[in-house]
This record gives sequence, structure tokens and C-alpha cells, in this order.
Amino acid sequence: MNSEHDDTAPILTDADAALLDRLVECGFEADAVTGLDADEQARLDRLVALLGLLDAYPTEPLSSEDQATLVNATLARIDLAEQDQDERMRFDSSMRGGFGSRLGAPELVAVAAIIILGLSIIFPMMHAARNSSTRSADRNNLAQIGGGLFNFAQDQDGRLPQSAAHEWDYAFGESTNRLGMDPLVEDGYLDHDRFDFDSPGWSFQTQPESHSLTLTPDLMTVWISDRNPTLEYIKISDDRQVITMAISWSPSVLLSDGSVQSLPDHRFQGDDMRLPNPECRNLEHPDVFLSHPVAP
Repeated sequence: MNSEHDDTAPILTDADAALLDRLVECGFEADAVTGLDADEQARLDRLVALLGLLDAYPTEPLSSEDQATLVNATLARIDLAEQDQDERMRFDSSMRGGFGSRLGAPELVAVAAIIILGLSIIFPMMHAARNSSTRSADRNNLAQIGGGLFNFAQDQDGRLPQSAAHEWDYAFGESTNRLGMDPLVEDGYLDHDRFDFDSPGWSFQTQPESHSLTLTPDLMTVWISDRNPTLEYIKISDDRQVITMAISWSPSVLLSDGSVQSLPDHRFQGDDMRLPNPECRNLEHPDVFLSHPVAP
């Protein structure tokens, strides 16, 4: 009989059948079966033990009530064996299917909702943290640029580095200059490996020649901002005579006293930093107008 797996029913093999035939021929006398090797003797012993289970059943005639009891008891044992086998098969199936096979549609919807809710909380937090980190790094850079500008001005009799900004000559009606950073890097006032002023993101004080870019401690103005204005939308009228636009800007700025300040919008002390003042030549001191170089 096959007994390699305890959870399977015994199977009568050909060798078992041959031994059973010899046992029948000997009148079920196990001692009368001779000429067996060790393996065949073990098989015979198992056959005799299995047949011995039948001794528990009565051999004398039973009453109808006793017969019903015996049948019911036998069927009950068979039902218990089948239930036990079903439980083992169900357990094995669930183990093979894994956790996902036991999740229905409601559970999957709940898991998806939790993931979406988590992402909706985490992403804004990550965005705010990234903006805060960027703003902090920009403020630190502006402070270092301020130190470089002061050192340059002290070595140049108060004159600040500048470069031509001819694209704004039409607005002022004369030659225009922009605060330039290249001399600071070229002359070692700033680390050239850290600062790249050719990349977008910086806006610089821009004025006509009538208002020279010099160090004026008694006049508070803006020298540099750390980001460029963002065009939110633009609308042109049907007759193309009126252009309406919205520009957002909340920069950190380097002031002329070397301090760094974060502004909520595009104004500094009521002055719109995005627009040049055409009457600047008639002003006692220049207004605040920041621009950034435009690639040719």
C-alpha cells in the first residue's frame, strides 16, 4: 500500500494485490504465507492490520435500530474525513493564491482611496519643503553676492559692476546699463564654480546712464532678485489694441545695504520692479527696475 503521504488515502498496489490473493488462498492465516522477503513481509503485516479493522464491526445479526446506528456512525466518519480534506485543500489554495486573492472589489477600492489620500497629503508637503529649501539656498546665495558687490565697490571707489543693456534704451531714451556679475566672478570676488549668472533665474537693477550704478548707503534700493517674473496669462482684445496680462512674482531680493528680504509680490516700497519709469531722468534717485539678460 502507498503510505508515502499521510494526507492521502491508501492505494492498493499490484504487489499488495498479489499478497492479498495469497492471503485469501491461505484462509487469511498470515503465518501460512511463506517465502517472503523483508519488504513483502512488511506489506503483509500492513494488509493484516488493515483487515483487522473489520473486526470492530459486529458479525452477528443486528436489529434494525442497531443497523441504522452502525450505518449512521460509518457515514459520520466518512463526512468528517471529507470535511478535513476540504479544509486542507482550502488552506493550501489560499496559501498559493497569496494575499491578493482574498481581496474583493470593496477592499481594493478602500486601499486605492487610502493611497490617493496619502499622495494628496505627501505631494504638497514635498513641494512646500522643496520650495523652502530652494528659497533658503537662494537667500544664502544673495547674501554672498552682496558681500562680493561691497568688496568690489570698495576697490572701485564705490562703483558697482555693470554691463550694457541696450534692449532698454528705447524705454529710457538713452543708453542703459544693468548690474553685471561677470567682473565679480572673473576677479575672484565670487566662486566661479558656484555661481552661473548666464542661467535664467536672476534679475538685476537696470538704469539709464544718467543714474549711475554706485554704492549709496543712504539710499535703500533693490540690487538683485533671485527669480524672474512669471506670466500667468495674457489676453489680447479683438481689435488688438488692448493687451491684458497677469504676472506673478514673489522674489527674495538683495538690498543695497547688503540685507536679504523676501517680498510677497512685485512691489518694493510701492514701486513696481517689473516696469521702468519713463520719467526716471527727472527723479532725484533712480526707481527700482529689475531686468535679466536676454539671449541674442
